[in-house]
Amino acid sequence: MGSLEDFVAFLARSVVTDPDAVEVRSWHDDEEDALVIEIHVAESDAGHVIGRSGRTAEAIRQVVKAAAARRGGRVLVDIVA
Repeated sequence: MGSLEDFVAFLARSVVTDPDAVEVRSWHDDEEDALVIEIHVAESDAGHVIGRSGRTAEAIRQVVKAAAARRGGRVLVDIVA
């Protein structure tokens, strides 16, 4: 099974018009005891990743949280344009 970062990158690249601009960065936040994953996209693609009323962003977060929970971890996903 691949890393959560690769999974997030795959999901983000699936919904944007400029997949080459997608960057995923991660680090562990000791205070939250969670892996923090940031999705960086082109400014013009921010709306695609966020979706109407944040539905796409929330869907990405839920799927990634489920994958992390299955591995026994906790994850936070942020979207940066």
